[in-house]
Amino acid sequence: MQTLLLPKKWNAAASQISSAITHKWQFSDSERIKCNFDGAWDEKGSVGGFGIVVRNSEGGFMAAKAIKEEGVRSTLHAEAADARAVMLFLRKWGTERVQVAGDALLVTSAIQNAGAALSGHYGQLFEDTRQLLQGFKQWKVTFGRRETNKVVHRLARFSLTIDHSVFWFEEPNF
Repeated sequence: MQTLLLPKKWNAAASQISSAITHKWQFSDSERIKCNFDGAWDEKGSVGGFGIVVRNSEGGFMAAKAIKEEGVRSTLHAEAADARAVMLFLRKWGTERVQVAGDALLVTSAIQNAGAALSGHYGQLFEDTRQLLQGFKQWKVTFGRRETNKVVHRLARFSLTIDHSVFWFEEPNF
């Protein structure tokens, strides 16, 4: 009796049983307020858009902000400038403990690691951001996938279309 070997299907569709990975916004710890941020860039107009959402440690909405800034040269520039804008916005809350999360790994890493910061204009933005963070008693900068906060991503894209900064201090309808 001879065994018949069938050719392996290398391009076969993935099994229907595969589990979907879901990324969700996670609560902050230690009674910190948490701020998610995202930057967007329109290269045609050299315009950056910043989205900021602030929540309390239980996940309750506190505030949101959409900012448009002229003279932005890249997506990295938008993300770095947004991180600095977040610190200026958070200072107004008068809180001692903050957690800041962004979806640009290079930006969050540069803020966390003072000795490994980029040089030039972006390096100065990271240094300013770190200096502003020193005004808080406790702070934490983390990386989070875009899927963990789609609202802030939508705010960043929306901010490219506005003429002036927009603030929300109630629960917005997104």
